[in-house]
Amino acid sequence: MAASRVSLTSTAPLSVPGTPSKVKEASLGASQKEAADAYLRKHNIPAIMEQIMTGLIHSRPEDPKKFIVKKLEDARNAKARNQSMLVFSRENLVALHRIFDVTGKGHITLDQYKAAMQDLGATNYNASPNGHEKERIYLDDFVDNA
Repeated sequence: MAASRVSLTSTAPLSVPGTPSKVKEASLGASQKEAADAYLRKHNIPAIMEQIMTGLIHSRPEDPKKFIVKKLEDARNAKARNQSMLVFSRENLVALHRIFDVTGKGHITLDQYKAAMQDLGATNYNASPNGHEKERIYLDDFVDNA
């Protein structure tokens, strides 16, 4: 369940408000691009935007702006609880668990759990969920940690 990547870097000139009329645009130099990239990564912006875009494409809400605002509020609330941002519904998470549970035994291994968390874009998940010591992470524990 790999999500498509959304590129947030641009080579387009940056418009600088309040500059003299002769200097309407400023191009980002290599060091400025690196600084901008580092800033975005530091604040996890690419992952957040990717999750929001994935949610938009998946659910196709009637009011996409309202959806985006709600997801940003969810991200803020998740950060306050020290959790990852959840864009996927329980139904989506159940489906993902079933995909990784190729044997149909109702549980997945720790490696499968970690791979699923990466597919979800989760960056701050419990690396030792219930059942990890026996390589049996059941659905409810998976969903609770996603």
